[in-house]
Amino acid sequence: MLVWTIRQRQEVAELFGTGMLSGGDIGSVDPDFRPAYSWMRTQMIRRLGPAPGKNTAPLWVWSAAQGRGLPRPDLRRSGWGKPGERLYLLELEVSSEGVLLSDHQKWHLVLDQEYVPATLSEADDWEMEIGAMQSSDVIAPQLQRRLRQSWERIFVLDDLSDAWGSPETREVQGTVWKLALEWLENVTCFTAR
Repeated sequence: MLVWTIRQRQEVAELFGTGMLSGGDIGSVDPDFRPAYSWMRTQMIRRLGPAPGKNTAPLWVWSAAQGRGLPRPDLRRSGWGKPGERLYLLELEVSSEGVLLSDHQKWHLVLDQEYVPATLSEADDWEMEIGAMQSSDVIAPQLQRRLRQSWERIFVLDDLSDAWGSPETREVQGTVWKLALEWLENVTCFTAR
């Protein structure tokens, strides 16, 4: 399967120099996002197999950066890096067994420690339950379990619920443990906007 990832110069140099690029240490992830990255790491271990290192963080790739019709990231868009920064779009052919695909929009709810609803009415129900607890900052254990279970929905890419729009336009990301030089199909250097 073809995937794309945007990398900095030193990462590309490491890939060409050693033949491999692995995720950094999970401890180097922004503390606000570390719980979500740790959860994703656990999902990868469960679904893909062991991590190459005790604290290896996931590497992110795109499978459908702008939906199924436009899978490759549009480098004319802003947000890929700091404006003016030189970056590299790597196109790689990877085994589908080595990639854990997920919905990019839903992932942001996991990043924010939010509930991932199956439908809009379920989202409303969740908000009412949480709203009733606002006197406390602590979420009850049973609601915490439901919250975590809802995160599994980021791996459902073809649901037709009213909450997520058409599967054809979904941005699909993936996580891998490593990138290998032998998987590299193309490199495009660009300047971030």
